[in-house]
Amino acid sequence: MEYKDYYKDLGVDKSADKDTIKKAYRKLAKKFHPDNNPGNKRAEDRFKEINEAYEVLSNDEKRKRYDTIGNQDFGPQGFDPSSFGGQYSYGGGFSSASSSDFSDFFNMFFSDLGMGADPFSTQARRPRASQQIDSQAQMSISIEDAILGKEMLVTLDDTKVNLKIPKGIRPGQKIKMKGRGQNGGDLYITIDIQNTASLYLEGDDLVKEIDIYPWQAYLGSSIQIKMPDTNLKVSIPKKFRGGSKIRLKGKGYHKKDKSRGDLYIKLNIINPSDMTEEDEKIYESLLNKYS
Repeated sequence: MEYKDYYKDLGVDKSADKDTIKKAYRKLAKKFHPDNNPGNKRAEDRFKEINEAYEVLSNDEKRKRYDTIGNQDFGPQGFDPSSFGGQYSYGGGFSSASSSDFSDFFNMFFSDLGMGADPFSTQARRPRASQQIDSQAQMSISIEDAILGKEMLVTLDDTKVNLKIPKGIRPGQKIKMKGRGQNGGDLYITIDIQNTASLYLEGDDLVKEIDIYPWQAYLGSSIQIKMPDTNLKVSIPKKFRGGSKIRLKGKGYHKKDKSRGDLYIKLNIINPSDMTEEDEKIYESLLNKYS
């Protein structure tokens, strides 16, 4: 029987703590999972080795027993399971007739302690190649798509599928795609919303920045504002100060109760980039008058 070096299988030191062991397992299980390596027998074998190693090293009692076995002096003949006299074997004596998901080494020394480790679940279950496992992913969408709600075409495992983005989704919220995880488990996609320099989300409210000219701010005017889902006409009051905001109630971001937050129009006063000589003279006269 081959001696199994579980620490080597996970690529960790014998002194590794539980968190280190769990992180190593997660990384390797993702890399060698059969869903990510279809038809690859070596990857399937490595996945089983990784699961077996984690099954032992994540369990205090099994790890203690394993370390005791590993500290034995095997002598020039190497590892000899008969030297343990069947003291650990489930049901007594050496047997390789237990679960095919585990090696003979595991079945002899640890099967009497049961199964249990699963870092992907709050339940005490071991992930097997045939077991459904929920997966996690992240996705960035634009603020415009978040406002509109949109059906997007995304690629999962080389397959294009439709993903429905609900109106008013919040940063950090998750979209569940049933059956798109490992082995038919579910896929949970965490959404990140990308604001722009001129349109951004603040809680339930939206802020839209607009540039206007000095005479529009002083004399007052009416401007058209294009939003992702509508066009709005906004009146600027006379003697408006740059950087101030105009509130449009109920024109902001979608809420859970189907109502909407508020839209704040932030007006920035700028100068035109193509002023004529006559225009500049008007500015000069104003400068001389108010200096």
